[in-house]
Amino acid sequence: MGYYFFYMFQQHQIKEAVKHELLAKLPESSLEIIDANAQKNDIEWEEEGKEFYLHGQMYDVAFIKISNGKKLIYCLNDSKEEGLMKRFANAVNSGNEQNSRQTRPPYY
Repeated sequence: MGYYFFYMFQQHQIKEAVKHELLAKLPESSLEIIDANAQKNDIEWEEEGKEFYLHGQMYDVAFIKISNGKKLIYCLNDSKEEGLMKRFANAVNSGNEQNSRQTRPPYY
């Protein structure tokens, strides 16, 4: 029974790490930019620097930048996340498959 919970915990940790890695690789044009200073009274952090609520919507943080004294949160709304992450993962997989086909030696 203890192994099951340990396995589930590890699985959750791995999923979170993969999700964070994919978020970091998304192009900025796919992300929403929220001015943390202007929204500071409305942002409720679920996990500081990783997830927050804004106006009842959950967001995952890709990265945070300071620009001209403004703290900008580059993030993805959870409602849009699943579809975008699937498309991005498929694009990465397609690129990897093409690269592996191009680098394989010819069959003799």
